[in-house]
Amino acid sequence: MKQVFLSLFLLCLTPLKINSQISIENVTKTIHKYDSKAKLDDKFIMISFWSVSDLESRGTTKEMQRVFKIYENAKLLNGAKGVYFLNFCINTDKLNHKLAIQKDSLVNNLSFILNQEDYSELNNSLKLSGNRNKTLLFNSKGDIISSDFKKEEVFKLLLNQITR
Repeated sequence: MKQVFLSLFLLCLTPLKINSQISIENVTKTIHKYDSKAKLDDKFIMISFWSVSDLESRGTTKEMQRVFKIYENAKLLNGAKGVYFLNFCINTDKLNHKLAIQKDSLVNNLSFILNQEDYSELNNSLKLSGNRNKTLLFNSKGDIISSDFKKEEVFKLLLNQITR
């Protein structure tokens, strides 16, 4: 019984893996496809997938952008030099996407509509269709630190990554 608890404890300490198909290489490839000027070296990467009709996912994305502005150039664990943030709308309606960006005060050049091909590719590894509010935080080594975090957790999540 003690071995089971020890195994569960050690499992909780290891970096989170959503699916063996997801890799930092796939994520950075998708990021560069939408933001060719992205500088990702030695940075934490925060990604949000949101839906126009889901106010919770929109609120989380707005909070992630606010926190990104605070930590954009912070010195983080493992020698990371700040955070890169990008968000993807999983709806294809460009007008509603634009209206949501304006209403939520999101930075337009950090918010993209995910095209159907990329959505299908990412959905296989991230399971986007079952969860409209998918959030991911990668460390500078490409490990997933956290996923599916809520608006209230964003600030503390990055605060815990600051080098002391």
